[in-house]
Amino acid sequence: MVETVTRAAGEASLDERRLSDWLRRHAPDVDVPVSARMLSAGRSNIIYELTGTDGRRYVLRRPPHGGTEARTHDVLREWKILQALEPTAVPTPPLVAMCETDDVIGTPFFVMEFVPAQPLNFQTARSLDETARKRLSRSLGGALHKLHSIDIEAVGLGSLHRERSVVERQVSGWQRRLDSLADLLSPAMYADMTDLGRRLVATQPESLPQTLVHGDFKSDNLMVDDSGQVVAVLDWELTTTGDPFVDLAWLMMWWGDDIYTGPWLFDPVNKDGRLCSGRDIADEYLKLSGADAAQLPFYLSFAYWRLTAINLVTRARFVSGAMAGKSLDLQRMAAQLQWQVQACRGYLDAIEAPRRNGMQ
Repeated sequence: MVETVTRAAGEASLDERRLSDWLRRHAPDVDVPVSARMLSAGRSNIIYELTGTDGRRYVLRRPPHGGTEARTHDVLREWKILQALEPTAVPTPPLVAMCETDDVIGTPFFVMEFVPAQPLNFQTARSLDETARKRLSRSLGGALHKLHSIDIEAVGLGSLHRERSVVERQVSGWQRRLDSLADLLSPAMYADMTDLGRRLVATQPESLPQTLVHGDFKSDNLMVDDSGQVVAVLDWELTTTGDPFVDLAWLMMWWGDDIYTGPWLFDPVNKDGRLCSGRDIADEYLKLSGADAAQLPFYLSFAYWRLTAINLVTRARFVSGAMAGKSLDLQRMAAQLQWQVQACRGYLDAIEAPRRNGMQ
């Protein structure tokens, strides 16, 4: 029997008239009035599809209902990042307009053009023909290299620089969340995550040259056309600076064909092995960037730790009743958590073994 938790959610809606009036003043190319349809909602930004009277489509992004000031800040921050990247070679959605006040729909928001492509998930990837599938490794590796080649200061994003490594920042932040939810976690899992987090900080290699890091560079945040070309990278709210392998390893982990991968809660994009492999993408990226592949296993270990932390916080919030309108297969989640921890430990053990042997 599958144990599932389900919560009820309220409907999120827009005042189409007020929005259309605002668009008439700030985005004259949009044929108003517009109709709105919610595409997704949750703790992250809420996304609507807007359709003008001429049939052209747009996307509106806003913070979640009941969001904090920090979530509102994320929307403004994401707009500024997309503005900075718009004239570069990084594939991003064309921007339309930004509203920094809450007098139109109750919160700041921004509108961008609808990208006529499909998110790269398990279902859509199967519709690509053989030529498009083969092109993916070049397209994905190339898109990531373009991002990491950005001159951060030149595009006006120098304020994103941080002193501590992204690994230290992430481990510290997620460990605080795990500490606050310790009563909702199994003692063994909490102990494993705490120990592995400490090992990651202690084991991290000498920092690579700092680049712009997307922060959530995974398959379903990538829009691809029928030829397998990445035409837009979405969801820039976690963008920061750090070691570029953070993005590469995150993409490889979500690809779903790593040596440690196990049963996922949802099908990873390359579950059936029909696409190029995650290693193929890495090879293309390494060829373009000239980066040293020897450090990649550490960042794969970190990717598994980070995803496990995210999953544990999500699970704890479901069990506590804090999330609404979602369901979660707790047994499948438990299985995924177990192999993710094993993957993190497996990569770390392999990294640390030569050091231990050298001390004997």
